[in-house]
Amino acid sequence: MTTPRRIPDRSKPSASARLAGQVTPGRLAVLVAFVIAVGVIAFAARIDQSDTQLPLLTTGFVLLGLVFLTLAVWGCLALIRAGGDEDGRTAFFAALLGGLCAIGAAASLGGAVVLALIWTTTS
Repeated sequence: MTTPRRIPDRSKPSASARLAGQVTPGRLAVLVAFVIAVGVIAFAARIDQSDTQLPLLTTGFVLLGLVFLTLAVWGCLALIRAGGDEDGRTAFFAALLGGLCAIGAAASLGGAVVLALIWTTTS
């Protein structure tokens, strides 16, 4: 015997409607941190050719990794909320973008570890 399919409650907004078009302090902080991280990496890679290049690159990659990690956690929470609302499309894209952000966090933090090791051996 199969269980009847639950019809979504239309009285409350879906996860995609809750996420769309809102500027919150958390989103603004993540955006500012992302811009600063990319700016620090660009400055260290293109302009700075002194002894502070490796520490600046390491700091930029750590900050970028933390931004991606925050986005991955937000994607996981959005996936859980969308799953509870039975909103399959939002759950799929939250999982996809959260997973890509988790990969970006691992790559950024791994690059920061490698740069930190190079920095400590050259000092």
